Amino acid sequence: MQSLATPDLQVPDISFLLVLGNPDDDYFMNSARGLSGNGSATGYISLTLWPTDENLARLEAAAVHELNHNLRYAPGGVVWDPASVVVGEHIVSE
Repeated sequence: MQSLATPDLQVPDISFLLVLGNPDDDYFMNSARGLSGNGSATGYISLTLWPTDENLARLEAAAVHELNHNLRYAPGGVVWDPASVVVGEHIVSE
């Protein structure tokens, strides 16, 4: 479906990294609820998590969320320009 909305998008090969987080880290386990992701570098997605029942249940959604970031800003997609990005783009990207 993404390719229908952005026909010039060049879908990259994607490397996925899954890392176990530190369950003794208070910020990670409480504020971040044991899950953190990044899909900002084209072709790379990483998720760091502690495998609680809650996080295992939301693993698929987290991976797709990061994939959206990865594809949205891939060549042929939205051009990210930190000097001119507006709040609306931040909202849409999330």
